[in-house]
Amino acid sequence: MAFDWPVVNILLVPDNDPREVAISPVERESARRNVQQCFAYSESGTASSSDLVIECRSELLRDYALSVLDSLPADESMLEQRRQWEARLASDTLRQTFRTLDLDDALRRI
Repeated sequence: MAFDWPVVNILLVPDNDPREVAISPVERESARRNVQQCFAYSESGTASSSDLVIECRSELLRDYALSVLDSLPADESMLEQRRQWEARLASDTLRQTFRTLDLDDALRRI
């Protein structure tokens, strides 16, 4: 049976400091062929110098987001993340910002 795998053409990376990473020439070329857009995101929901904003009604994601968090081991860090998400989802609108990056910059943030 052959699978028709979807092509990943949008790369989301953490909004952290770029660093040198070991990426083989084959992996880098594959990324160049396939990735069409790259964006940085932040755990806080607000990427620095953002140029893309996505908003939706928080009720659409509330149950899903909390069920994902509840499925993870409940250490203190996870409980804090759950509290932060509950606070974000308490408003009517969930808003996340992203910053456009070029591929080389995005790969240094993986």
